[in-house]
Amino acid sequence: MSPKELRSRRLSLGMTIPQLAHELGLTAGELQQMERGQLPVPAHAQIAATLDTIEERKRSVDCLVVEDDDAIRQLFVSMLRKEGCTVDEAADGMAAVDAAATRDYRLMLLDLNLPKLSGAEVLAQVMKKPGHHSAVIVISGAGSGMPYFSTDTVAAQRALEISAEVLLMGKQGVDGVYSADPHKHPEAVKFDELTYDEYLAKDLKVADATAISMARDYKLPMIFFRLDTEGSIVAVVSGERIGTTVHA
Repeated sequence: MSPKELRSRRLSLGMTIPQLAHELGLTAGELQQMERGQLPVPAHAQIAATLDTIEERKRSVDCLVVEDDDAIRQLFVSMLRKEGCTVDEAADGMAAVDAAATRDYRLMLLDLNLPKLSGAEVLAQVMKKPGHHSAVIVISGAGSGMPYFSTDTVAAQRALEISAEVLLMGKQGVDGVYSADPHKHPEAVKFDELTYDEYLAKDLKVADATAISMARDYKLPMIFFRLDTEGSIVAVVSGERIGTTVHA
């Protein structure tokens, strides 16, 4: 198995480097070096068997898709079932709370804008459940329809509303925060990380200042990454260091 294939399999499983390293009996550093081609990858049969076992285990995960738009809900349901997952559906907040009360889902895809109960209220109810361990992915189009509020600002507001641990800001055509527009200025420098104050002082433009200020006030970390790169969403959700992190 090549380093590229190893990394691809790990990302397809949605696992971080430390998680897979533990399954393989390696240190995180050893696995990272293998993916970079700096250490030899173990025999194909040995590592493939472990990856296949993990994949089979993950396919048995029960999921709940909560979305009031029938077309979008069926799209997610279809995609999950193609991966071998068993899936339940809910079209409103009350149905979602009822479903979560009777079944211990491993994964929830949750829309914030729902009838009867909002996604934020559903999430609050689920978090109160004894022994709760569902991974929750929030589905939200971050537009408010109000003047002077950008999608960046509303994304920050939504993230704070649901007490998100981090705000993942997927951007088109740019893989992080640069000192200037890299399409217009080839000499622009990419930042791996910045503080909120550094971002504002440099007057950077990937996201508007209101969104950055709001995140700073509530110490909400933000990760800017390129959305239109294959595997980027899985990579950032899995904890890989990609893009630019803006933090306190």
